[in-house]
Amino acid sequence: MAKQENIIPLTGTIGNLNFYKKDGEYRVRRKGGVSKNRILNDPKFARTRENMAQLGLVASDLKLFLGSMIAIRNRMGGKVRVNPLSKLLFKVAYLDGLSVRGDKQVAIGIKEDQGINYFRGLPLTSHSITQNLSVPIQVDRVTGVVSSDEFVPTTQMIYPPSATHFEMQSAVVAVDFKNKSHAVSYSEPLLLPIDQTPLSLLFDSVSMPNPGGDPTYFVLLSLIYHQHDNGNLYQLNSANCLSLDIIDAFNP
Repeated sequence: MAKQENIIPLTGTIGNLNFYKKDGEYRVRRKGGVSKNRILNDPKFARTRENMAQLGLVASDLKLFLGSMIAIRNRMGGKVRVNPLSKLLFKVAYLDGLSVRGDKQVAIGIKEDQGINYFRGLPLTSHSITQNLSVPIQVDRVTGVVSSDEFVPTTQMIYPPSATHFEMQSAVVAVDFKNKSHAVSYSEPLLLPIDQTPLSLLFDSVSMPNPGGDPTYFVLLSLIYHQHDNGNLYQLNSANCLSLDIIDAFNP
């Protein structure tokens, strides 16, 4: 393997030469691999082309799904775990028993019981609401209203020592994967103190969203912690202070 002796170390590819660093030394070798033209035309790479096509379809549906909840994601500020969600959409797509390989549709797989069940109770952030809140949550699939049993925050909630308040909000997201459309309806956020006062959560959804077509519904719930200081509330931004879950998912 050739080594670079010039005073400007290079990495990357120039023409047919690939420059790289290994074991602290800069080296060069001829560029290998299969040409793009062969991948696109050689019958031996038919399966590769199918995988590439399937990847493009799932990537498009992933973008649609993430875009449908962008407002609640931005308001919360937490990062959605994209890689696990992408893998899940692949699993849903492969439940499509009608389409050929490379053209499996999330829009078909999501209508299967197993496909929709993947999303129920799914945490979208690294820290799940169920890790913080020990109380049953109910969803009215007709109205979109989310509610809870009565609970005491100081005894049935795990919260950071610096937190004095918690904020929760529900959303109903309707996604039509076939027609690439979505609509969303949000409840008013609830901002409540963390104390020993018993309370019940009730999130009123303005209306059930309707993007047209044949949508699938996802009910989201977010949880954010705040700290009260000198008359102001400050959002806590560590990973265990920001949670977003899909608490229910269903087809009409």
